[in-house]
Amino acid sequence: MKILATSDIHGNKALIYLIHDIVKKENVDALIIAGDIAPKGFYQFFKEGLKFDISSGFRLRNRADILKGDEQQIKTKLDLLGFVEIPADAYNLSAISLKQKEKL
Repeated sequence: MKILATSDIHGNKALIYLIHDIVKKENVDALIIAGDIAPKGFYQFFKEGLKFDISSGFRLRNRADILKGDEQQIKTKLDLLGFVEIPADAYNLSAISLKQKEKL
């Protein structure tokens, strides 16, 4: 019996696709996700001319690469990484929780 165990996927769609491919390729019989499946906190966009910035409760790797492109391209990258956008009320925990549930 093959078992694949993981955790901390945080709504990262790229990671979810990778796990899916491994399960199929390796004929995994059971998948265990030990927790932290909800998307990551939040991000906000700050536009200054043609410059974008992101505010997040989580550290963003390759921030320079994420910020390349127009607003829609950047939002798509953040969505793929499992970040939830809460532009109006960034620190409202119930709003963040609601957005995380929508993503899940």
